[in-house]
Amino acid sequence: LRLRSMNQLSRSRQKLVRSNEIRTEQSRMLALVLDYCRTLAATDDLDAILDQTVAVTAELTFSRRVSVMLPGPEGRYLTIAKAIGIDADTARSTRVSIGSDIAGRVFESRRSIVINSPEQGGKLGGGYDSRFHASVPMISNVSGSSEPVIGVLNVSNRHAGHPFEPRELEFIDLISNIAAAAIHQIQIRKTR
Repeated sequence: LRLRSMNQLSRSRQKLVRSNEIRTEQSRMLALVLDYCRTLAATDDLDAILDQTVAVTAELTFSRRVSVMLPGPEGRYLTIAKAIGIDADTARSTRVSIGSDIAGRVFESRRSIVINSPEQGGKLGGGYDSRFHASVPMISNVSGSSEPVIGVLNVSNRHAGHPFEPRELEFIDLISNIAAAAIHQIQIRKTR
């Protein structure tokens, strides 16, 4: 009876430690999002918004490769507007036709794509571009799902290669939608 009690107490402690770790991580993520919102509220410069978006996404997800893709002037393809972990030549030359490859399909369908393992990537068939997405796990998240679609936020090359967890996906979606609203406001201002 004593051994069972000690075993049960040990399991309870482990659950408590895990619960505290999750809460600490959620607090870190919320603090990052709060700082991000404060920064965006104080700026109306597109480059500053894009810089903050890729920086906070990289820090939030522990990823080395993050990019924001926006539609080109003709609206037929996406270009990399800002990136971390992608060399400047690749960023300038990358054009993804809307409806093709992963980012183009995400933009057209308004549905994010998450690939947490190579097996999941193989099921997509032919849409994986290694110049642009470094490795799995990766996500291409639509920016502005409730408004007009503004662009695509791409995240890959995570430290230690851990798959994306549901709470991380929620925060990526939140950041993506906040960025979309800020970018959309700037676009409206320019149009006026």
